[in-house]
Amino acid sequence: MANRALLVGINKYPSAPLQGCVNDVEDMANFLVNHCGFKHDEIAVLTDERATRENIIDSLYDCIIEPSKIGDRMFFHNSSHGTEMLINGELHDCICPVDFDFTTDTAITDIDFRKYFYSLPQGAVFNWVADSCFSGDLARKLPPRAGAVVKYQLARSFPMPFDLAWSVQAAKLRGATTSRLSVAVEHLNGALISGCDTDQTSADAFIEGRYNGACTYALLKALKASPAEPLTKIVTTMNDWMDANEYDQDPQLKGNPEIRGKPWLTI
Repeated sequence: MANRALLVGINKYPSAPLQGCVNDVEDMANFLVNHCGFKHDEIAVLTDERATRENIIDSLYDCIIEPSKIGDRMFFHNSSHGTEMLINGELHDCICPVDFDFTTDTAITDIDFRKYFYSLPQGAVFNWVADSCFSGDLARKLPPRAGAVVKYQLARSFPMPFDLAWSVQAAKLRGATTSRLSVAVEHLNGALISGCDTDQTSADAFIEGRYNGACTYALLKALKASPAEPLTKIVTTMNDWMDANEYDQDPQLKGNPEIRGKPWLTI
């Protein structure tokens, strides 16, 4: 059995910077080493200007997809902007690499992830965290929350030009087919934890004196408190924390029901 992880965090978008994504990656890397039995050389990290579409895809293949074998534990974490794109009349989720410009050549869509992950072996376990927004809303500063823990938020949804936002809204109003990231894990021994529901935004927040994604912060808090709990319970605990701190986002758990019912990264 081998451990394989790729962690991607992007703050330095030229036109829409974030502040907590690299901290998410640092926190997750340390958690994998200190609590999950991963070695440093089993974890690949891409941050900021190095997290281009080409580098992310190459790293997925080099670190996870091509070397994966039955019995491996595999993990992909992405903290970044996300958005929706209209492709051939359908709405598709995508994550936004640092060089993203609202073209399919610079996006990584659910179509891409389905293709990449299709070859992962059935006898391995795959967990995926997407701490991004996929609602297609314009990125915006959100009002400070009432609780003392949270002081600042920015939505992790890439600012969409008006003409594209108008086209996306028109597609939704006519009932266009929508394809989500979760379809990429449906056939795998895998589970996806996404930062929010499809009509919400994931917060890039200032929490306890430090910037983090609210989803990643809540996930690690829940895992450290109850590492043996199944993912279904972990995500429930995450949502409880979101409610207690007045976040308008509901982390989602999708994928193989058997894996969703097991603890984090358990074969």
